[in-house]
Amino acid sequence: MSVGPRVVFLRFLSEESPKLKPWRAHYASVTGKTPETISRDGDGDRGGDRGGSSSESGVVTWHLVSANNRPLGRSGSSFLAFADAVDDAQRAVAACHRLEVVLVAHAVSGRYGWFAIADGAVVITCARWYLTERDRRKSIALATDSLAIAALGAGARSINPALMMSSVRETTTL
Repeated sequence: MSVGPRVVFLRFLSEESPKLKPWRAHYASVTGKTPETISRDGDGDRGGDRGGSSSESGVVTWHLVSANNRPLGRSGSSFLAFADAVDDAQRAVAACHRLEVVLVAHAVSGRYGWFAIADGAVVITCARWYLTERDRRKSIALATDSLAIAALGAGARSINPALMMSSVRETTTL
């Protein structure tokens, strides 16, 4: 297991997964853009998984976490293939020293956020909104410094709401 910041991959059941919707809403509120699910198998249009079994279907994204698993940033895209998500994370790490950070403020709450672009594309967004400008600046520094030394996870964690809720629905009789 890696010590230090790392990129963790998450696999959602589908584009309609209730667990993916907050990620997409956050992306839209931070960047002002509609989130896309990308397949890079050819011309970049949405398409099928680039190899792999049906057990690997779904939507894969990644996020940057600190050594203590605190989220530092989120991927700028979602992917239909795990390999595409890994490629994107590797490109993000490689681009860490040439990122252009865009500062934003939430239109309603006034909270502070940010996202970073490279080559005209959103690479990473803030993990959450911040109450103060100081917190935003600190999160930018921590995320960009961590991205430069991040290790990539070996697989994708499956985010399946049905599995997560099973312990809540189970009852025990004595």
